[in-house]
Amino acid sequence: MRATAIVAVAAAALLALFGWRRRPRLARQQRPLIPRAALQWAKVRARRHLLVLANLREVAGTLGVDIGGTLAKMVLLRRIREGEKHERVSFGACFNTQPSLSFDVYADDGTSLTLHFVAAPTRSLAEAVETLRNCDGQPAAPAVESGPKSGPRLQRRESVYSSVRHVVAAGGGAHKYAALFEEVLRVRLVPFAELAALVEGLHFLRAVGPADELYALPGPSPGGDGSGSATTSGGEGGASEAAEERVAWEEVDFPYIVVNIGSGVLLLEREGCESPGEGRGVAAGGATFRRVGGTACGGATFLGLGRALTGVADYHKLLALAEAGDASLVDTTVGDIYGEKGCAALGFPPSMTAVNFGALAHGGEAPLPAKRHLAAAVLQLVVQASVLQAMAHATPRGAADRVLFVGGFLSDNQLARRLVANTARKLGGRALFSRHADFLGGLGSLAETLHRRAEGVSQSARSDPHR
Repeated sequence: MRATAIVAVAAAALLALFGWRRRPRLARQQRPLIPRAALQWAKVRARRHLLVLANLREVAGTLGVDIGGTLAKMVLLRRIREGEKHERVSFGACFNTQPSLSFDVYADDGTSLTLHFVAAPTRSLAEAVETLRNCDGQPAAPAVESGPKSGPRLQRRESVYSSVRHVVAAGGGAHKYAALFEEVLRVRLVPFAELAALVEGLHFLRAVGPADELYALPGPSPGGDGSGSATTSGGEGGASEAAEERVAWEEVDFPYIVVNIGSGVLLLEREGCESPGEGRGVAAGGATFRRVGGTACGGATFLGLGRALTGVADYHKLLALAEAGDASLVDTTVGDIYGEKGCAALGFPPSMTAVNFGALAHGGEAPLPAKRHLAAAVLQLVVQASVLQAMAHATPRGAADRVLFVGGFLSDNQLARRLVANTARKLGGRALFSRHADFLGGLGSLAETLHRRAEGVSQSARSDPHR
């Protein structure tokens, strides 16, 4: 009996010892699985960041940059030597190169140069620089090494950049990330006023841009009423961007209104050549400009409010939802208030919006409209807020037919452009659009760089071999 007890105690002790030693071993085997995957992904991201920043730092040509809150846009001017073919510029996987926007310009000596347009999320660019700065806890310069299997990899070493590269930059990021860029990449961001950059970009396009830079959108297809409603049901959804009407710069006399729709909305008046007064800036060629208005209801409102109402957080998915919707099921129209005869007396179409989201104010306990209709109503709210304010400033100045809509919200957003054009038309105006609407700040920064070089404003900038 005593021997049996001793055996049982010994067995229990061995089992406990085995279990105690076994559990940490299992933990050691299982614990690294997630961190190892995360580490591997971090290495992949670091390699991508390495290529992006090495290309950014060492690219040949002249750069103009616009670092906004959402996107960082860059315009690169490169010389094409005789016998060379056009080369597609790439800054890495996280950058979106847009070759369809590229065009050639010619120097005074007849040399051909090409402008390239690239963009990336501002967050990705900032994370890339932070990744390099945090290597071994101190700044590091990117260097590319290639191996038969490993490919490019990050080297942690002292800075290999002996000179500082100067880059004129517009947007809030020119201030926010200035110290970070100079510390890590030895790239000195030279801030350029955002409004001046936008106007300089327009002046650059007017001087040397493509002949088809400006365009207007025609009226609605048969069956549509042109009310500006975000709907595919009234014939508007079938309108084709291919039917756009080219507008020559000569048709855009001074003054004209510029509406920049980004995260928020900014309105500028572009004036003729005169002495600048209070609140005015001076652009290239002596033309003056001033801010005349704006609204906090912009592209970020569409995404934020649209997400709150529909649960859709992806911008392109929300746009697709809006295109399938009918805002008239959410808004109150003029016809809802006055009827057809009253609308005829007023001279307004019955489908024109009277109150955004007005139909929901009197719905009682009725269920809300479908998500696609709510998304369409949000898009219409954002567009109409901008167009109404633009026309209020343009009409007294006799510039109702010269209202230029630009900005990132309209880039790759055919539905919003149609809404802008139809709403302006019903208010007695004409909306104009620019093919490089999202790169005006970058083009303006590039133009400022060329002005500084020609005038010898900065000796340090002139001595930079990349300028």
